[in-house]
Amino acid sequence: MFEVKSEIPDESVPQKIASGSETILLVDDTAPLRAITRELLEGCGYTVLEAEDGEHALQISNHYQAEISLLMTDLGLPKMSGVELAKSLLEKRSTTRVLYVSGDADEVMDSRVPEPGTAFLQKPFTQEALAQKVRDLLDRTEDRSQVREGLLGRGSEPAA
Repeated sequence: MFEVKSEIPDESVPQKIASGSETILLVDDTAPLRAITRELLEGCGYTVLEAEDGEHALQISNHYQAEISLLMTDLGLPKMSGVELAKSLLEKRSTTRVLYVSGDADEVMDSRVPEPGTAFLQKPFTQEALAQKVRDLLDRTEDRSQVREGLLGRGSEPAA
């Protein structure tokens, strides 16, 4: 008798998904997408604050006392773009990382992505892609002050 061993990986065994415990401010004007994304992030262990637009996101940021480690924002928000939101939020929370998301390639081309401390994720995305992008961004080692400087256009000033 021969023993048969399968070399094919068992796809029913779930792969380890990147996770964390940081707080993420999620901003998207599409409620169903925002709800699904929140569920995916919470499933990875993150605390999620959510807003439907930039103005609401800034209100949350101003009232939330603890650290917000990551701003995850759609680029094409009504009233205020994701880039404008990030600039405003980073005025007071300079160490927050920024993950831009969009399903519109033109929005990406028109924005200043990526800057130091920022990344981009194309919609639609899988939980695995989202989890890995968030974890990679949060684990980056560059000086977090570069996030704010890059978005505000001060990153290229000569040193005094």
